[in-house]
Amino acid sequence: MWPMTLFGWLSNGVNLAVAILAVATTLSAATAFRRLWIDKSGATRDDVKDDGRKTREGVEHLSRQSVAETNVLLSEIETLKQLLLAQNPANAQQIESFATTAIDLAESDSATDQSIAREAVEGDPLAASDRLMAEVAVGVAEQAQRARQAARIAAPFSVAKAITAYARAVELDPTHFNTWIELSRLHEMAGSLPEARRTAEAALQHVGGDWDRMVAENTLGDIAVADGNLPAAQAHYQAGLLAAQAVLVADPDDNNRQREVSVSHNKLGDVARAGGKLSQARDSYAASLAISERLAAADPSNVVWQRDLSVDYGKLGEVEHKEGHLEAARTALTASCAIGELLAASDPDNTELQYNLAMIRERLGDVALAEGAIRTAREDFNQRFKIIERLAKSNLSNAMLQRERCISHDRLARVAKASGDMAGAIREFEAGEAILVALIARVGDHPGFARDLAQVRGEIARLRGV
Repeated sequence: MWPMTLFGWLSNGVNLAVAILAVATTLSAATAFRRLWIDKSGATRDDVKDDGRKTREGVEHLSRQSVAETNVLLSEIETLKQLLLAQNPANAQQIESFATTAIDLAESDSATDQSIAREAVEGDPLAASDRLMAEVAVGVAEQAQRARQAARIAAPFSVAKAITAYARAVELDPTHFNTWIELSRLHEMAGSLPEARRTAEAALQHVGGDWDRMVAENTLGDIAVADGNLPAAQAHYQAGLLAAQAVLVADPDDNNRQREVSVSHNKLGDVARAGGKLSQARDSYAASLAISERLAAADPSNVVWQRDLSVDYGKLGEVEHKEGHLEAARTALTASCAIGELLAASDPDNTELQYNLAMIRERLGDVALAEGAIRTAREDFNQRFKIIERLAKSNLSNAMLQRERCISHDRLARVAKASGDMAGAIREFEAGEAILVALIARVGDHPGFARDLAQVRGEIARLRGV
């Protein structure tokens, strides 16, 4: 298991140079081991001289060594990718682009490209990005690809550097759709919604077909959601759904295209739910669920499709709960939980799968509490508590996981209150209070954590009759 703290700097501001060094050290140990198995024939470039057998043998030895070394590098790229994904699943798109670009460089015939790939994986990825940017010449359209490569190498490690590189790429090639989209997504990650919207709208001007239109509209919808503009988000997601359906018409048997239609329904459901339109949200989630069920049944080994199915059941269960349909909510959430448990058991080191299961348990506990099933609610909340405690202890620097610990105590306090155990409820709230006090002391002034602390202290005061 890779230590969760190894890439904590990605989300928690740990010194980048130190973190990269830690990764390089970790990878180098694995690299040293794997390279023991490279052909140790002793061939060097000095063997490739004159004509005859020695020349041929030298070339063959060098070729085998080159292939073996490339395979080692490709293995390191995959190892680093999985490590990054485990630590930062929310940045999956940037991490996949980083890995794809590193692979392209590693498999290039250019020794420079191979050297840059090795630097990106075994050394300093930001230095590798700088080397790529150094090759970009003003006004040379062919170098736009170099700038894009620089951006993709930098993105998991420095959003600002990646934005600079992508901005350079669109200067060189302003009609490249994907560059505008990537630039928009990075601006959104950086918290610059106006720039994110501007670049996504630029992408919309350069669509090459329905697939591009779907991507651009969904990107604009995501930005509108982040900006709190639900009507705009709904309009963009509706346009994205129409484009996804048009893409599917061209190849109705393509499972990936079917999934994109499901994703669009899901986004529309999220907007409707956020706007309080629960009936509309239920219809959208049901449409998404119907597709997810078909895909999951077609390939039970596909983790992404199984997770999609669990998510759809979960969201449908939430809506049913909000509408007061507790039996329907419990049925949907139980189905979600069954899949979630299988996924979590299949990959115990996957933080995202473990966290998702904890959230499903929380929702089931909420429904049980609403039904008056105190014992069942306590069991669900205890399961949530155990998962979150395990994740939080493995990543002490992750502030949001520490906050989730407080939420676990909040849920257990609710159960205690419902069963008439006011002293137990106070103990749980006090445990949550202690977590928040320590968290605020570490991260400094944070309005969200301060609000949480005020709420917890308010609960304690009410229970004490103060």
